[in-house]
Amino acid sequence: MNVKFALIILFAAHSWMIDCASAQPAKGDPIAELIQKVNLDSMLGTVRVLSGLDSVNLPGSHGLILSRQRDYPGNELAASYLLSEIKKQGLQPKLYCSSPTCCNILATLQGTRPQAPPIILSAHYDSRPIAEVAPGADDNASGCAAVLEAVRILKAYRFYHDIIFAFWDEEEENAVGSATHAFQLSQKNKRLKGMISVDMIGYDADDDGKVLINTKDIGISPLMADLMVEVNEKVCLDMRKALNPT
Repeated sequence: MNVKFALIILFAAHSWMIDCASAQPAKGDPIAELIQKVNLDSMLGTVRVLSGLDSVNLPGSHGLILSRQRDYPGNELAASYLLSEIKKQGLQPKLYCSSPTCCNILATLQGTRPQAPPIILSAHYDSRPIAEVAPGADDNASGCAAVLEAVRILKAYRFYHDIIFAFWDEEEENAVGSATHAFQLSQKNKRLKGMISVDMIGYDADDDGKVLINTKDIGISPLMADLMVEVNEKVCLDMRKALNPT
């Protein structure tokens, strides 16, 4: 399978927002078939837990996640929940703490070509504002739900590249979590094939029914965005590409 297959879960994450009768899987079309595997109840369940509507019940960790901001206990409880959910899918996630308040979660789906650079599919799990109640259902429990759903679906497949499922902490604090990981990769001279950040997919602010692919003219980012647009034409997900100059 090529790089395009590592992108399909982003489309799948949005498919539950779009009513398109023509989006039925064509025979032999693996992308459309994978999209049909997305479970809305699974994603909504994740959002409900991370935004404090339903309780976390783990050995030694329980209660409502009222705020995932770094200074509140809900942040650590959210990390425990995400670790548990990933383990349920048979992957072995690891917690990487660069400070007492910043802990990233990474889990790798091993590819078939060890020398191929990995692809990261990510979402941040911390929230704002600095308050005892900061549910962050859209920003970014929705993105976390999409990445967890990707874990559930893609674990049954094998790709050329490793797929790293990443949940960043302290992204609301000047992107500390992902920046720390990027710095660590650079120090080890490790390359990536690409990264997809799934952010704020639960709310259509302008009600236009479109999914925004926000990309920069760096590396293969434009190519990845073009592949998304190409697949969009096959599976009827209304997406538009935007080049971010900053």
